[in-house]
Amino acid sequence: EEWEEQEVRVDWQPPQLMRDQALCTLRKLGVLAMSCEQSADEELSTLLNRVPGSYAIIGSDSDFFVMEGVRFVPLEQLQFKDDQVWARVFTPESVAACLGIGAQRMPELAFLCGN
Repeated sequence: EEWEEQEVRVDWQPPQLMRDQALCTLRKLGVLAMSCEQSADEELSTLLNRVPGSYAIIGSDSDFFVMEGVRFVPLEQLQFKDDQVWARVFTPESVAACLGIGAQRMPELAFLCGN
């Protein structure tokens, strides 16, 4: 019998209490953690610049690549090795430099890319 390769798509849904447990664990570790039902881009960028000791936003939203004053770590870039966490940190300035444009043009680029 010959097997035919098929693509199977499954919309994974996290367990109902996963978010609550993650928030609880982070808070016990002394991490300022919050959750929003809608987009929290502006709130996060404001908190990043107001909360002492904050360094970067870790997430999956490419909007942070262009937000002024924000350091962004794409979630998929996090690497865990031994007892250390490694990550690539992006700023609008670093992305703009790689693209050969001025950082002030990043919002226009995001608009043209459909974001």
